[in-house]
Amino acid sequence: MLRRLAAGLALALLAPAGVGAAELRLDWAGGGTDKDPGAWTIRLTGVGPDTEGTYAVDDGSPSPYGAGETRVPVPPALGPHHIALRGPGALALDDTRTIVDDDPEPPQLTIEYAGRILDPRSPNASGTYQVNNGPAHPLTAGTNVVAVPYAPGTYTITVTATNNDRDGPDDEDVVTRTDTREVK
Repeated sequence: MLRRLAAGLALALLAPAGVGAAELRLDWAGGGTDKDPGAWTIRLTGVGPDTEGTYAVDDGSPSPYGAGETRVPVPPALGPHHIALRGPGALALDDTRTIVDDDPEPPQLTIEYAGRILDPRSPNASGTYQVNNGPAHPLTAGTNVVAVPYAPGTYTITVTATNNDRDGPDDEDVVTRTDTREVK
């Protein structure tokens, strides 16, 4: 009995502290959206302090990770993102996370003008609107709802209206309003 105990003690003393069966673990935490894509946490345990593995995100260049914990941010771009881990020996893990838009509804842009842009009593009134110098679209009398692109960027809407009153000099009234909004 004493001989077996002594043999076990010798094995424990010969093995470096903290070294056991190598274990590779991959966890993810986050919202899974472009605002909060989250991060992967790589945990390599049961190995010596100088042991390394590699990870690659979206088939990019491999980056090293070592024993303990390594945090890897998930890219915020919409769509699937893949991480491939290669550890010491035959240890390997893969994971894919799909990032979705945190605000999929397009914004609505309202331009309010205290006055008549298209007067329904003026049968010749007409108007147009443009978004970011794009094509001109016709306006109708009353309220016009214009859909603004919901991709991130800066959008300028220009609204021009006229009463088309050209029966005398300086008779025609033209009103132009511009508004700019940033979509994040």
